Amino acid sequence: MSIKTDLIQRVDGETILKPSGSILQVVQVKYVMPYYHYSSLSNSIFEIRPLRITINPKETTSKILLQWSFRGNADGPYDRLEFHIYRQVNSGTQANLTSGASGGSAGRAAGQWPVSGGSNYQVHGVGGIDYLDDPTFASGDTLTYRLYIADGNNDGANFSINRGRSNLSNEGETAGASSVTAFEISQTS
Repeated sequence: MSIKTDLIQRVDGETILKPSGSILQVVQVKYVMPYYHYSSLSNSIFEIRPLRITINPKETTSKILLQWSFRGNADGPYDRLEFHIYRQVNSGTQANLTSGASGGSAGRAAGQWPVSGGSNYQVHGVGGIDYLDDPTFASGDTLTYRLYIADGNNDGANFSINRGRSNLSNEGETAGASSVTAFEISQTS
């Protein structure tokens, strides 16, 4: 004999446990227009503010799957643009989730802009980052995730989202849309 179930109710009669891997909620932020532009980036990091997202997890054991999808343009002599992910619990200090142990800055980044090179490569490209976070937080806490960009080789590159290299003056270029989605995934066993 076997018993199959997709929900388990605790003895308190109120809390329903879902099996591990269940999606408990999905939150999305979409950014369409106007375009957002960062000029003459340096070795400092800059938040891509339209792609900030907050989520209030339902279970304290949940993991959060983050998916950024953005369209944009990078230009400069050599566009080594790097992305970094930060998490903040309530109004606490931000934690850098992508600070790896590599010696160079690229080894500490969550990803790089997919098109790099000189002026001949200033194209409207599509980039994306997936990141599974296993945060520590208390019941009722709010998690805020931010995506930052930095010019990895400090050559003064520019970066835009939802914009092509000709600033939409060319009919052949499209604006596109960018988004970030947060999935709360149950880890109840």
